[in-house]
Amino acid sequence: MKPTVKFDAQLCIRCKRCLVACAVENSKSKNLFEAIFEEPAPQPRLKVVLNGRVAAVTACRHCDAAICIANCPTGAMHRDTPDGPVVIDKDRCIGCGNCVLVCPYGAPRLDIAGERIDKCDLCIERVEQGLEPACVS
Repeated sequence: MKPTVKFDAQLCIRCKRCLVACAVENSKSKNLFEAIFEEPAPQPRLKVVLNGRVAAVTACRHCDAAICIANCPTGAMHRDTPDGPVVIDKDRCIGCGNCVLVCPYGAPRLDIAGERIDKCDLCIERVEQGLEPACVS
């Protein structure tokens, strides 16, 4: 079964801890107190959209027929396994933005350096170790 993260707006208290956890997990140090001082600053790979009292998390849905994969000219956007998450090979990414243009969820976006695409990979390294994605934990 393909891994996924489901968001329940009824349980969300809009604390944005999921954003912090995501940014720390994608930092060089993987430590909150060290990540604060990293250059460039680590960025979360998801967004929290607030509308009054309602919050929604926008992140990669790792679609079955991922249009971002189909539109990546270098093959940087891919799956390692048929049921795995959509991931990016940063060495092959040219930052063309095709995936950004075609994704209906706004998941891929230019990294902080403005050179490559970044997006949620479901914390694949954590999941392989039997842990939950950082935003969930």
